Amino acid sequence: MKIRFLIEYRTHWGEEVWIRIEQTSDAGKKTVKEVPMMNDDGQHWMLELKLPKTVQQITYYYMIKENGEVTREEWRVTERTVQLSANHHFTCYDKWKDLPYDAYMYTSA
Repeated sequence: MKIRFLIEYRTHWGEEVWIRIEQTSDAGKKTVKEVPMMNDDGQHWMLELKLPKTVQQITYYYMIKENGEVTREEWRVTERTVQLSANHHFTCYDKWKDLPYDAYMYTSA
């Protein structure tokens, strides 16, 4: 099965968009990997992965790396999760989830 991720994010020189994916197999085993995305113009990023048929679910988020160091991550209060089936291909059209201005309201005091 294949899954394609597409996101629009304007990077500066030297920055790259990466995706961190947690895979859960039908046996409940979890594996995590970070993968760089590709682009042609520094704004439209794409990644296509071939996943084993045993993967039932993925949870993922995007991050920005520069010189191998994470410089920015998405706001992850809600996770991106995809339930998979072995005989289908998936495409995820995403938007960067930035920290909202009222983020302080999402904490408990």
